[in-house]
Amino acid sequence: MFSYESLRASSAAIFAALPRVLAALAFVLVAIFIARSARWAAERTLRSKATHANLRAALGRLVFTVVIAVGILIAATIAFPTFTVGSLIQLLGVSGVVIGFAFKDIFQNFLAGILLLVTDPFEVGDEIVIDKFEGTVKDVQGRATVIETYDRRIIIVPNADLFTKVVTVNTAHHRREGQCDVIVKGTTDITRVQQLLERTVRGKIEGVDDDPLAAALLVSIGGGALTFRLLWWSGSERSVYLAVQDRVLTRVFEALRAEQLEIG
Repeated sequence: MFSYESLRASSAAIFAALPRVLAALAFVLVAIFIARSARWAAERTLRSKATHANLRAALGRLVFTVVIAVGILIAATIAFPTFTVGSLIQLLGVSGVVIGFAFKDIFQNFLAGILLLVTDPFEVGDEIVIDKFEGTVKDVQGRATVIETYDRRIIIVPNADLFTKVVTVNTAHHRREGQCDVIVKGTTDITRVQQLLERTVRGKIEGVDDDPLAAALLVSIGGGALTFRLLWWSGSERSVYLAVQDRVLTRVFEALRAEQLEIG
């Protein structure tokens, strides 16, 4: 049971510590203001250097977090004079391993996100492929990257996976090469078929580049059939690429049918 004297002593201790606690809270508020100012200054400095927008935001958050952490540490020493940096280090030494294991994935993904933004292998709006997922990059966050698939599903990919696995960036360049194999049966006249295919693909098909010229290369002979690989250049976006491929194959099919050549 608490006696009157112990209650009185506790109250006196609380009132004695109250000014320090209020001063610590005031310092925390000042630290928040300083942290926001530091974040704004960091983002403005990076903006003047044409840094990636997501990288500016990530580094701004990092600056904000560091300033807040330092402010809370100083506030703790104000509120509790017996609290020192040495005691904090001792505490972290005991719990640091546990915290490290608990937040290993978070730290790993955050660091990978920073490295992705610094190296800039792709940008928001790029179309990429990782593992079995393919889609458009919508956002690069601190922990993960958001990808929207072509059928409008949202895929959240940990940044560590994007940094350690093979990623194909389909829109790394504005133009990309398209290709398709065509098997022609019932003829041994290679020159005739090759010229027909090249003339067809180069025949002003919408979306097919004139430079470099489209080509039809013989890749195999066997089983009474000739296999040609059609090569052309078009826009790298998936919607453009597939539309051009559709026009190319339709035109090729019509040309071969008009020459009464059998398609395998």
